[in-house]
Amino acid sequence: MLLSSSFWVLVKQVSSEVCDKLQKAQVKQNQSDYFESAFAFSIRAWCKLLEDNLNINVTPDLTNEILFTLRQKNVRESTNSINSEWKRIIEKKEQGFLKTEIKRYYSHFYSLINKIFTLLNIQGDKDMNFIVLFAFIFVAVLFLAYILNKPKETSQTNDRKKSTTVASESLSIPNITEPVLSPPAQPIPQTLILVIPALKSQFLNELRNRKIVTNEDWENLYDATRYLCLVSPDKVKSQLSKIEPFRVFEGKEEDSDIYFVHIKVSQKDKDLEPNVNGNERVNAFRRLINSPLIMISPRFRLEAYETLNVYNI
Repeated sequence: MLLSSSFWVLVKQVSSEVCDKLQKAQVKQNQSDYFESAFAFSIRAWCKLLEDNLNINVTPDLTNEILFTLRQKNVRESTNSINSEWKRIIEKKEQGFLKTEIKRYYSHFYSLINKIFTLLNIQGDKDMNFIVLFAFIFVAVLFLAYILNKPKETSQTNDRKKSTTVASESLSIPNITEPVLSPPAQPIPQTLILVIPALKSQFLNELRNRKIVTNEDWENLYDATRYLCLVSPDKVKSQLSKIEPFRVFEGKEEDSDIYFVHIKVSQKDKDLEPNVNGNERVNAFRRLINSPLIMISPRFRLEAYETLNVYNI
């Protein structure tokens, strides 16, 4: 019982922290990105809790990998589907459906969460507590997968490393005349184009006023970005001409609209290219600190991004 009550305290702690973050980010419960934002905040909170307070090897790199996994399209679709199922069942209960009628909507995952609610006697905001518990399970599963897939060094491997080190130290190194090197090529600036939902317009307005990516901005920028691409500055104009037919005019706005954010990158960064792992991508966004903001586009229809050679975050 002590264990369950302690865990319930952690659930309340994380729920409170997530609610504060949502309030600061001005994400309201009726917004379409509420669940995704709350879920991501919950995952960050659990990982931070595990990093700081428990003797578990949850590193910042692992946290980034977990968040990167969350952003994959198939994972986002699955988590959104589970959230929709939860809300549908709660709605049926509130409408007075009999338990036997509602049970046919149950999945194994819902049953698991429901048992946790019953076991811990969880009260309060059911939606938020569900998201927080869901995030805990998500983190736990990925952490377990990380542990199981982590390669282990055998004693034989260690012995081989030691013998290699000793052998290399015993070798004499001949004098080598260093060749004359030509000056390194000058780095070529690139334009980073980010596709960001219009629901993040308040953050984008703040970014527009600052005209530069600050230490406080890069993480929000990473969280807000759905797609990106790197282009040479001379090709930006042609990119803009492709999306112009999808421009949104006043009074025609939709929640699914997007903005294109252009940031000057001093040189090509391979970690901003397609098919990199989560930790590398996060580090690339961290390196955007002090990068100048070139422009934030007008509002466009979601379909506009399909005309560009963008790729998933």
